[in-house]
Amino acid sequence: MPVNIRIMNWNIEQLSSDKIQIAGMAEAIASVVFGSNIDILVILEVKTVNLDQIMTILCNQINHLQPLPRSYWLTSQTTGGEHYGFIIRDITVIRPLQFATNLNAPLAIRSDGTSVHPFTDLRALNWTTWPVAFPTVAPPVPPPRPRMGLINIFVSPENPRPPKMRKTNFGGQPVSHGGFSEGRGFRMPCLAMFVVRGPGGALTYLPIVVCHYASIRGGRNFLAQQQIGQLKQLHIAQLFSYYDALNPAPPVSGYLAIDGAAVAVENIIYTGDFNINFRRNNPAGGAGNSVPRTNRRALNNLTPTWAHGGSAPPPPATAGVAPAAPVVPFNVFPPAPEASEIPNQALRASSTTTGTILKTVLVPPPAWPAAPNTLPPSPANTLLIRGGAIDNFFYGGAEANTAAVNFGVNHIDSGEIIDVPALIEQQGVGGAPPHITVNALQAHYAASGTKLGIDAPRLAGAFGVAAALNVLDRWIGARLVSDHLPVVIEITCP
Repeated sequence: MPVNIRIMNWNIEQLSSDKIQIAGMAEAIASVVFGSNIDILVILEVKTVNLDQIMTILCNQINHLQPLPRSYWLTSQTTGGEHYGFIIRDITVIRPLQFATNLNAPLAIRSDGTSVHPFTDLRALNWTTWPVAFPTVAPPVPPPRPRMGLINIFVSPENPRPPKMRKTNFGGQPVSHGGFSEGRGFRMPCLAMFVVRGPGGALTYLPIVVCHYASIRGGRNFLAQQQIGQLKQLHIAQLFSYYDALNPAPPVSGYLAIDGAAVAVENIIYTGDFNINFRRNNPAGGAGNSVPRTNRRALNNLTPTWAHGGSAPPPPATAGVAPAAPVVPFNVFPPAPEASEIPNQALRASSTTTGTILKTVLVPPPAWPAAPNTLPPSPANTLLIRGGAIDNFFYGGAEANTAAVNFGVNHIDSGEIIDVPALIEQQGVGGAPPHITVNALQAHYAASGTKLGIDAPRLAGAFGVAAALNVLDRWIGARLVSDHLPVVIEITCP
């Protein structure tokens, strides 16, 4: 029997030490995660200060709901002022890979996965399963935990430009437009590697590229578009869909050195907060607006799925397998391919028809705001309070393509967006996870005068006593946890 693995991506807005310690916060997040039956949780916006405390509190709360199998946590290297966080359920089934330098690699391409020296040529690394390789039984998860490394593009420049106009690192911008930045407005992607052991002992390797791009308040997000277009220039993407100049068709898989063996790259998963609207990607644009066209141009490097196209059309590309495995650790390091030689990924998109960000509820003026400090009318249902589809998965490969098309508009998405507003209940309702009660959060934010907490007193009321929650209450309640909704895909590993 194969094993089904559920992966959740959740941008838990500004997940700081102060936030996770607000009464009821860890319980609310953990209830959604546990109730969604998640095996790998990918968290965005985990703040740097007291990082271990943040992850420990949340992981302990998940383990309180499900003592066995126990979950454990990991984080990425620092990118800007934050980290990517990971919580993995059951070390007997899923383990991360840690990396060490391949001593055969030239000094120029050695990397420690930090933002100063991110991964580029993955042949410069040797990967091992942490804490021990399957099928050895893992001891209780010991410190120090491995840090997931950040990753940069692996490409040779074509037609070199003058230095002041040359593109730099993953920023994808000329220096005159900001280039690569380590500040709050830009975050490098992370390469998190996991291995899944099926019931029969078969191993499935899952490279997950996690992205968190700079956000804008409106209009075209030029930087994010450029960065999405660069994702195929990551070496892990090239190994998944490798261009062999001597045998260009069909594509073949490249290899990684894992636990002393050459392992073909048969999967790739992209996830994160991309900060462009995937539903606005029509190559024809529309109404004189170039944003859909430029979004489409960026997405073409990953998937040909069109606006509102969902996961079904067209069929996804899968990686091939090279006829012979190389000797590892690698001792030959050819240069990176030129950009024109790198094929597009042609992956299916798992969530492109349903929004994942809880934007401000808007109704046509002057109905609201009719007066200062008033709220809009409550929408008819929770689907109406979603905004752009900017937290999404792209995926491809033998196992990742097993995700069923069951969600989204007309059930054409493979990614399920968890409707957190619909899960919110009043005190005493007795709903099991993923249903949550946010009465303690409402009290906290009402006292601080933030996040409209004071405008949703029904969130603090007891079921059957206070007036029932309306959709606007649920919108406010969900935003007390995060302004983003989590996305889940389920894949089958042999």
